[in-house]
Amino acid sequence: MLFYCESYVRDTLLILDVKDIDELSKWWGIMEFQNWNSSDKRSLIEIKDIKCPPYHGPREGYWYKLNRNFWEDFEFDFEKYSFEQKNKSLIFRVSATYKPKEECNFYSYKVANIDEK
Repeated sequence: MLFYCESYVRDTLLILDVKDIDELSKWWGIMEFQNWNSSDKRSLIEIKDIKCPPYHGPREGYWYKLNRNFWEDFEFDFEKYSFEQKNKSLIFRVSATYKPKEECNFYSYKVANIDEK
């Protein structure tokens, strides 16, 4: 699956997006998440606490190919931005937290263009 880096603050916050809502739906299925809502058009993924070595973190404006194994070290929070919460979001779909202590070489997932699937 391809993800687009919208924003990155080193060791603090990463915001990813997808090409379109169909891609997000595919990822949702691959990850075996429950309760896919096809009428919900929000697509942004908030990632907290992802640690990357200097010059090996994600860069804004680039695409990254992140397979299912990549996501195994994350804890997902589907309630944080749900419409039932006070802090509901109109653009964020899910929040995730990176759990390992070791750094992630995010740059190794970079693709030259979005046609690389």
